[in-house]
Amino acid sequence: MSARRCSPVTGFGSENDKMLKGGLLWLIGIPLPIILILFFLGYLH
Repeated sequence: MSARRCSPVTGFGSENDKMLKGGLLWLIGIPLPIILILFFLGYLH
């Protein structure tokens, strides 16, 4: 038992958190500048 560092439930939770954070960072970092550029280009013309 001492060879295992964490339970499978904890490992799954940390992987799920990593995926969630990665998804949120992608949603904030990738589409947002494109949306802003399109908004400002459409707004200025």
